Amino acid sequence: MEAYGAKVRLVGPQGSGQLMKMANQIAVGIGVLALCESMAFAEKAGLELAQTLELLGSGAAGSWAFANYGPKILQRDWKPGFSIALQLKDLRYALEAGRASGASLPGTEMVAGLLAEMERGGRGQDAIPALFEALEGV
Repeated sequence: MEAYGAKVRLVGPQGSGQLMKMANQIAVGIGVLALCESMAFAEKAGLELAQTLELLGSGAAGSWAFANYGPKILQRDWKPGFSIALQLKDLRYALEAGRASGASLPGTEMVAGLLAEMERGGRGQDAIPALFEALEGV
């Protein structure tokens, strides 16, 4: 596993790795929502998006999503690296696991709802930062 993973850890008994992946996808989905929402706000407020990305991404708001998906938003490049359909599949698994364990996942529910709406609109194969356009049009 070290050949393709930067950090390889045993996280518990059988099935724990899948749960860890779900926790990761929750963080990714909500991180992308934060990026897209902040950028849509900046655009509506009249701020320059490249400067917004530079300044927010270099401060406390910075994240993997800002560094990797922010440039896609600036270019409006929705070619999938990770598609809305795949993210939505993972979030649905996480919501199911959350219900089974009694975990409250309101942010995950919100992101899943927004992505489901985009998928119903034919955008399932777009990259997940295309969520920016859904928020931009609100």
